[in-house]
Amino acid sequence: MPARLLIVDDEPAIARTIARLLRQYELAVETDSLAAHARLAAGEHFDGLVTDYNMPNLKGDQLCHFVLASRPTVRVGMISGSPPDDLDPRITLLLKPFGNAALLQFIRELVGG
Repeated sequence: MPARLLIVDDEPAIARTIARLLRQYELAVETDSLAAHARLAAGEHFDGLVTDYNMPNLKGDQLCHFVLASRPTVRVGMISGSPPDDLDPRITLLLKPFGNAALLQFIRELVGG
């Protein structure tokens, strides 16, 4: 059974591109960080969270910290061109720009598969 991932990016084109590349996983995609937070708070099952950092409402590290505090078995990863200086070491980071192979490797290292 493939890992179930929640992908969060406020740019719909980027979210769709990431989803197309990760077809071998079970995916849920959100373009609104508050909607993603609501799914997580409701207890929806995910094996991993992959989020952009710089988004309106909740930043990616805020989503990651919510998951780390409430669901410690869920792996968290963040994609950013300018991550915060004080990034929690429990958050796996993929720096922009990146290619398809780097994204796939990032996800394999995050949740396997």
